[in-house]
Amino acid sequence: MAGAAFAFWLVMWSATVQTHVPPEALNRLHAYDVAGSLLMLAAGRAPADRSRTGWARPRCCWPER
Repeated sequence: MAGAAFAFWLVMWSATVQTHVPPEALNRLHAYDVAGSLLMLAAGRAPADRSRTGWARPRCCWPER
């Protein structure tokens, strides 16, 4: 289900960008889109990697608490 939702979102985003953004600004918009996505990916993973529940930590690399 998540894959279908992501595919739908990607098609809608691409169509919206191509129809509403001037052609001379597409390259810059894409660069900002990729940079923002990578930053948010890192920002979302940081709390998950340090969660106290242990589901995101491999047992071999972290000391027991």
